[in-house]
Amino acid sequence: MKNLRSLYLFRLLGLVLIAGTFSTGCISAQQTTSGNPASGDVLQFEYTHVSFGPVVKGQTRDTVYHFTNISNEPVQIDLVSACDCTTYTYPEEPIPPGGKGTLAVTFDSSSKEENETLTVDIILKNVNPATGYAYVYQVSYDFDLKLK
Repeated sequence: MKNLRSLYLFRLLGLVLIAGTFSTGCISAQQTTSGNPASGDVLQFEYTHVSFGPVVKGQTRDTVYHFTNISNEPVQIDLVSACDCTTYTYPEEPIPPGGKGTLAVTFDSSSKEENETLTVDIILKNVNPATGYAYVYQVSYDFDLKLK
């Protein structure tokens, strides 16, 4: 009888420990997302598309996309992704509410064979609480390739 009682108490203690572990994980996850901007846009771009017009194969073109943090929280870019013909620079520090930033892009037409519209993906560290995913923005540019 005593062994049965000890077994019961041991199982009860195990359940309490497991429940405590799960509840701590839930609280931690809520704290991680609670400091992020509200759902909706957090960046506002002055423009999201640039047309470079005629570009002779081998030439480069530069542009700068300007944006503003329109949220109530700091925003930070986590990753920028583009094709191999595109190089870029972006602010690595958080952008405060109301702060402005730029994404400088250089296009090198050396490897291109035809006209294209290319996109640059901007992924933020901030998570949209409505979706649970990082905010993602795209800017683009096009060109009219002229072969030599």
